[in-house]
Amino acid sequence: MTHCSGLCQTAPCLGTCISDKSQRKRRRKNLRDGSHLSSNDVKVRDALLRYTNQHNVQVRYRTPVEALLMDPEGTDTQPNAGRVQGVRLRDGKQIMASAIILATGGASWPSTGSTGDGYRMAQTIGHSIIPLRPALVPLTVAERARAKALQGISLRNIHCTLLAQQAKGTHYKPIPPRYPLPPTGELLFTHFGLSGPLVLTRSLDAVDALRAGKQVFASIDLKPGMTADEIRIRLQREFEQHAHKHLANLLQNWAPHALATVLAEMSGIAPERPVHTIRAEERDSIVERFKDFRWQITSSLPLEAGMVTAGGVSLKEVDPRSFASRKVHGLFLAGEVLDLAGDTGGFNLQAAFSSGYLAGEHAAALTSAL
Repeated sequence: MTHCSGLCQTAPCLGTCISDKSQRKRRRKNLRDGSHLSSNDVKVRDALLRYTNQHNVQVRYRTPVEALLMDPEGTDTQPNAGRVQGVRLRDGKQIMASAIILATGGASWPSTGSTGDGYRMAQTIGHSIIPLRPALVPLTVAERARAKALQGISLRNIHCTLLAQQAKGTHYKPIPPRYPLPPTGELLFTHFGLSGPLVLTRSLDAVDALRAGKQVFASIDLKPGMTADEIRIRLQREFEQHAHKHLANLLQNWAPHALATVLAEMSGIAPERPVHTIRAEERDSIVERFKDFRWQITSSLPLEAGMVTAGGVSLKEVDPRSFASRKVHGLFLAGEVLDLAGDTGGFNLQAAFSSGYLAGEHAAALTSAL
């Protein structure tokens, strides 16, 4: 949110706020992937506000900032860089400051006030902006009718591999994940495609591959705990034990009914066909669907729908020890305005708090030394 409270008033106490907050005992909810969520986000908010009050922080609501004020003259240590002087508000007023923390967030979820103004302000004073892309975002697929038929179905303990094809006729190559992945995860089918924690984690890989002009596919292993041979043997045994069952009904032992029907149809077999009439090669096709339930990824939901914005101010232009700008003296940058995009599970919140702590501590030290 591009307001004065986030830019220039909190530097002296931000580090104290976060460090004190981390010492408080808070109830947490453990997730399957080992990450944690606070059980009460209102309490976290109130804790931050309480500490700002205790440290006499002036918070100015409804005070949008339009631009950073610059002195073009550098310093002894940064002779070729300018220095910040303050901010200009949208109403034309100015607030002077020797240190400014640009913590305006990304461009995702603009309804919260995170409209991407920080990127514009940073670029105006000389920072490079890595192209913005949505991250932790649901993906759309070419097979919309199939997705619609599966809408609302959630799967656990499945594995997803992203495949890229540079051009027609070339081989598919797995896209390496940018984050460490658990062996299995959760996936949700939507009317437009794929979502859920496992897909969100891989979404930026898909977005970047599509931007590079590649065809992208998601290969879902519905039974990662079984080999193809093990599935084949078990299917054959169940076919023999329930010879007169319809295929879709039998596959309900393996998957939800709607998914069982789709798997049968993708295998080229009528869902109502008795299993004793299914040939071995047709059974092999069912096995293949279980191990490679494939979807063509066409896009993602727009940037506004992403949980995180990838891209932003280049990390090469920020000192990682203090999050001070290497371009402008007195400017510090924290949170999602930077080219930071972590995995789902609280990592982006951690990056925001950690960078904010360091920026706050060093901005406070800078102003104290003047």
